[in-house]
Amino acid sequence: MCGNQRGEVYNYSIKRNKFSLLRKYDNTNILYIFKDSKGHWWISVQDQGVFCLNMDSVRFPCSNYIDEIDPGILVFATQKDGLYVYNLNTGQKKQISAADLGVPADKSLSITSFAVIRT
Repeated sequence: MCGNQRGEVYNYSIKRNKFSLLRKYDNTNILYIFKDSKGHWWISVQDQGVFCLNMDSVRFPCSNYIDEIDPGILVFATQKDGLYVYNLNTGQKKQISAADLGVPADKSLSITSFAVIRT
């Protein structure tokens, strides 16, 4: 799967060596595409948010980076709203805001990436 600066998301078939348009978001940029361990595709669309192709009711603020830190636990690094943690099994969302990280509440928190360190 791939996205472009015209807001188009394409599926690619290796067998057919062919791209097919899967979804089109108007006048925007596809920032990030991620597939979780349950097979859900997450699409981050500039200025519109993160959409799950398999679950229309689940949305998050626009994200620069998405990762699954443990099976079923996703983290979204947003452009303005800090981090979001989402449990695929329970549907529970938790926002980790600027204030949670000691940043003054009147400041936005743009997170561009993160790393999980396992010991």
